[in-house]
Amino acid sequence: MLVVTVEDFSLIQLSAKNYYRGALSARAGLFDAWSGKKLWPESQESKLIKVGFEVEDKGKEAAIERLAFAGAYCTARYLYDCPENRFKISEDKSGIGWRDW
Repeated sequence: MLVVTVEDFSLIQLSAKNYYRGALSARAGLFDAWSGKKLWPESQESKLIKVGFEVEDKGKEAAIERLAFAGAYCTARYLYDCPENRFKISEDKSGIGWRDW
């Protein structure tokens, strides 16, 4: 069972109409549904997933969909053999501070 917990979510409308800046922080862990044993990641804490973007110009729904897709991708890529050249997407902010970008 994949458990994803959203820890922080931010969607800010910019001064231009239908332009948004978004960020999402979540923790993900894979557990055996029967025993409850944690299978992934090996560390005690769940995997921190941080995604975001500076500008989405297609409106609020598109911005929320973009955050959801990026969060799902950045979680799922660890669970299958993701090619190295496709591992990181532009929305991936996991390697930097939450509010630094």
